[in-house]
Parts: sequence; structure tokens; C-alpha cells
Amino acid sequence: MSIANFQIKIPAILPVMTLSDAVLFPQAIMPLHIFELRYRAMLQDVLNHDRLFAIATLDQSESTDLADKEAPHPIACVGIVRACVADSNGTSNLVIQGVARIQLEQVLSESPYRKALVQQIKSEDANPQEKLKELQANLLSLISVQRKLGAKIPQDVIQFLATLTKPEDVLDLAIHSLCPSTELRLKLLETRGIVARFHQFFDFMNLEIKRLKMDLYLRRGISDDQIGLN
Repeated sequence: MSIANFQIKIPAILPVMTLSDAVLFPQAIMPLHIFELRYRAMLQDVLNHDRLFAIATLDQSESTDLADKEAPHPIACVGIVRACVADSNGTSNLVIQGVARIQLEQVLSESPYRKALVQQIKSEDANPQEKLKELQANLLSLISVQRKLGAKIPQDVIQFLATLTKPEDVLDLAIHSLCPSTELRLKLLETRGIVARFHQFFDFMNLEIKRLKMDLYLRRGISDDQIGLN
């Protein structure tokens, strides 16, 4: 379900949930299990308000203040609660969808849960729509090649991406679905230029295609010419 047609105002202050190795992208869907008391309180508040909170990745860089064991990466994503099922033991299962990139400007409080001053990040690009559409087509082609080479990419993922019309949405959902590296995902999340983001992801995709080809050759002795992917 796309939220592109909805005008969602991003508040200046948002609750923040900090997760290890989790990177949410705009438009992407993420399931969450809420069990900590602080996040139960956060969930109750956001459900009674605008259903919005930020998902930030745990910053494990050497520059992070060691006194803050849960330092958030400064670039994060706002998510909106799409569905919530509460259990009798007080825990909840959520489905959230990414809304927008944000920068965490300042942590304002930690109790009863973390709240931060945030600034929405707008993507930057002066390229014509035709250029972005061409990059979108190239991305879908690379995904199809990976699947033909044996990558475990469900066909419904390709079919869903093919139904989207906005190139940036296709790109961000492909990154969210297909990029296993937390470090690269964060780099792509903070890349404001859409074309630059496409090319950075293409570099990853092409390296993965080379790896898949080599694996196929070593396992079966099949060359590029034989599989028609040179």
C-alpha cells in the first residue's frame, strides 16, 4: 500500500525506537513485536495521537559516546502504525510503514521513552523524470537477472515493484527488500540524491550478480555465454 498520495505532516518532536541492525525505508513495511515497558507506553501514546514514531538504527560507530549504550544513528525514518494486535500479556504485534527520512537533531528526553527533535529530509535531484524512469527499468532488470542466476527473490516482490510508478519508491523498496548489509542500507538511507542512490545500489547489485555467476560456474561449470547473461 503506497502512502505517496497522502499528505502526512511530520511533527517536530517524535518518539524514537532504537533497534540494532534494523533500517526502515520510506514506503517499506516492517513487522515489530513490542514487549519492553517503555515501548508499550510509547505505543499507547502514538495510537492515541497520530500513529507516528521514528525507527532509528543503533549507532555502533567508534565515535559514539560510550555513556549512551543506545545511541541512535542520526538519519532515521518515520513509520506509521498500519496495524496493531495486542496480546493478553501486554505485548503487541505491529505492522508499520515508512513515511519519510528524518534527521535526529536532538534527544529531548528518555523517560518514559525517548523523544527527539527531528527534521524531515527531502530527496534531492534535478534530473528529468525520463532519466529516473530509465534507472528504474535498469533496477528491475538487475533484479530479474539476479533471480535468474539463483538469488532467492520471490517473484511477487518483482511483480509488486513493477506495479509502482514512482522511481524513488521502487528504489527504496528494493533496497529495503534486497540489501542485507546494515552499513550499506544506512548509507543509502542518508543519500539524498536519488540518482546517486540508484548508482550506489547498482554497484551492490552488479557485485552480487558477479558473485552469483561465479557460484553458478563453480557449481555447474556454466559460462556467461551458456546462460545468456553476459
